[in-house]
Amino acid sequence: MTALLTLFALVGFGLLAYYYAPKDGEPPWYPERFRSFPRNDPGPSSYDLHRQLADLAALRAREASSAETRRGGTERSTDREVA
Repeated sequence: MTALLTLFALVGFGLLAYYYAPKDGEPPWYPERFRSFPRNDPGPSSYDLHRQLADLAALRAREASSAETRRGGTERSTDREVA
């Protein structure tokens, strides 16, 4: 029984090595993955994109409230223009 389990383990390892081995003519590893090429650059994360959208929404809301203030709404002493 131990010999059979050992044989299955060796065959499984051999199949994994065959599956993940580089194909003919293909380099064994790609040095480009360590360089910053545009196609390899993952870009900003989803969190960063959501944070940027939230910041833009906050700027638009502040701009709308400052436009309301200029038209005669409630006055606030901290009202400043957003650059």
